Amino acid sequence: MDNKKLQNPGLPESRTDEISLIDLLAVLLRYKNMILIISLLAITGVVAFSVLSLMLPPADSPYPNEYTAKTIIGKSSSGLSALLGSVPQGLASMAGLGDASGGGKIASLAVYYITSNELLDETAAKFDLFEYYELKENPKTECRKVLENKLEASINKDSGFLEVSFKDIDPAFAYEVLAFLVEKLEIFFDDMNLDENLLKKKHLEESLTACYKEILTLQEQVQNLEHSASLGGTPSRPVPSIMLETQRLKMELSAQQKIYTELKVQLEMLKVSLASEMPVFQVLEEPEVPEEKSGPSRAKLCIITALAALFISIFLAFARHALYTLRKDPEAITKLKGSTLV
Repeated sequence: MDNKKLQNPGLPESRTDEISLIDLLAVLLRYKNMILIISLLAITGVVAFSVLSLMLPPADSPYPNEYTAKTIIGKSSSGLSALLGSVPQGLASMAGLGDASGGGKIASLAVYYITSNELLDETAAKFDLFEYYELKENPKTECRKVLENKLEASINKDSGFLEVSFKDIDPAFAYEVLAFLVEKLEIFFDDMNLDENLLKKKHLEESLTACYKEILTLQEQVQNLEHSASLGGTPSRPVPSIMLETQRLKMELSAQQKIYTELKVQLEMLKVSLASEMPVFQVLEEPEVPEEKSGPSRAKLCIITALAALFISIFLAFARHALYTLRKDPEAITKLKGSTLV
């Protein structure tokens, strides 16, 4: 037995396989050629891939440039309380609006609609995305997946504005799709009749029209009665009776004229208010055809690939060294097999 063990039976065996930085450096120097070759091959491959992806047409390129069309949508503070009070509760709950603030409710409602399956399906049909993206099966499901991947709608936490973007390898197509989505969003808010002033305006115009027709009817009746009185009346309807009925109709006509005047004043005031009021839904930044690519970053791809190749080659170097050392150490092999030397 070992003398050290006899002298110090209670102490563990001292380790003789301590790793030092010099040992690590020695391993790297020993396999430097392998590390260098793997790294160079990876860098050459990724650079060639990037150049090839630029040279090929976008439709055939494995890594084409993408262009992102963007728009910013805001809200008006005018009529905001009326707007929020008119949002259907069922739709608000379905959109997950909860107790959000006013601006948050509008933006959340817009995000819900612009990413809804209804609008996605309508967009896919409008631009025939199943053929455009050369999809193979499940037209509705696959088109939705493509749009969800390329369409982004989010609320800016600082400004509260809605930011919508759409990316594609064709900048003009990205603009067309986004412009269509913005147009549909505008129609969506208009069709919901959320602005109370617009409803008031509609009711005033209907009441004004009805009142005007009633005035014309009364004027015609008064004229007929006056003409009948000038002719001496009839046996069944003498002149005093005609004059009394004429006086009653004139009083009713005067009342209707006052009502008409009051309704007319209210309508004109409301028109002035509407003219000075910002729309609830407002496009702050119109979508444009993007001129510069938004991705991908080929430089970042090259850097990441080079670093990954370097780390992998270093790992392989230490793995080869470990296997080489293991083969030269029968005791280590025996320990791995679960037995000890006698």
